[in-house]
Amino acid sequence: MITLYSVPGTASTVAHAALLETGAPFELVQVARRNRDDPPELKQVDPRGRVPALLDGECRLSETAAILLHLGDRFPESPLAPAVGTPERAAYYQWIVYLTSALHFASARTRVADATLADAARPALHACFDICEAALADRDYLAGPFSAADLLLHMLASPTWRPGLPLFESHPQLAAHHARVSTRPAVREMAAIHARDKAAGL
Repeated sequence: MITLYSVPGTASTVAHAALLETGAPFELVQVARRNRDDPPELKQVDPRGRVPALLDGECRLSETAAILLHLGDRFPESPLAPAVGTPERAAYYQWIVYLTSALHFASARTRVADATLADAARPALHACFDICEAALADRDYLAGPFSAADLLLHMLASPTWRPGLPLFESHPQLAAHHARVSTRPAVREMAAIHARDKAAGL
């Protein structure tokens, strides 16, 4: 049985939605936001107590991108990754890396407490979103077919992830992509669970 350690409303949402996309059975363990020592098993998967963290047999993984890539390989029949050796698979790898190293990084810099530093980081974030907007001009999904890369972009473009940034008004393709991914049953189920657990104080 796969176990996913998660904190509601964090990047864990992407790994959770990806697992739901596979249709495989798994256990979701929601970790208290301010107490990463409970459950103690989390630090056996990631000694830092970071989430998402995935336990899959002898495989122990943290880092959202690594979990997504692993699940795409582990469940080749799922929609998480295009077929190996195809141009679409190569594009999927590129987008997972870009979204993690460039867009997620730029997003984190806009969320710091220092308002001056946050404002200075916004142009780089908008430039990353501009690249995604251009890529979606002639396709519904980043790599061609739907993939885990779209789950990652869905989170990073979410209004709850980047409050105060009027992204969709200036990026209509991103707005359409976000709405499209939001309708997926796995994403809807994940969102309901995380909203419930976040409201419960986790």
